[in-house]
Amino acid sequence: LAAANDRLERISRVAVVNGFAWRPRGPMLPVALRVFGSTVVRELSVFTGWLPAGSSTRFGVGRHKSKATGRAWRAGLADRPARHVMHRLFADAARNRDVQRRAEAPIAALNTRPLLTVFGQFADYLRLQPQWRRRRPDLTQRKIKRGLHFPMCDKPDTTANYLREWLRP
Repeated sequence: LAAANDRLERISRVAVVNGFAWRPRGPMLPVALRVFGSTVVRELSVFTGWLPAGSSTRFGVGRHKSKATGRAWRAGLADRPARHVMHRLFADAARNRDVQRRAEAPIAALNTRPLLTVFGQFADYLRLQPQWRRRRPDLTQRKIKRGLHFPMCDKPDTTANYLREWLRP
């Protein structure tokens, strides 16, 4: 959404899957972003690959996927520069006020355009869905039953159907 500021006229709808677009507040989200964006965690993850490995298990994208799919996920984060980028995104989301402002601005600017959020049933431990509802009371919210942190991976067909249904005129 931060990149959307320069292209607002090109956006007719916004779909958010397990995400946020504001300055992190409360105890959980800022701490989680700072931990995963910290130098220590970043360098451990870059050196060992533990985060891509862990996220490809049943607690991440691998919950309903084959071993081959898990390997493909890990391959996408196999090189160290790719892992650096991932952790720098966490750090920016936690600390970079300009990125935070640029991500939050489109929510208000796009307030006349439809907004859909999709979260896993068990994944909203950061309470992002209620925050979306406060910012945009008119939004459409969907939950993936028994979904965890990656609802689009837990039930990709259901997530795709929610998007298709929402896009129909």
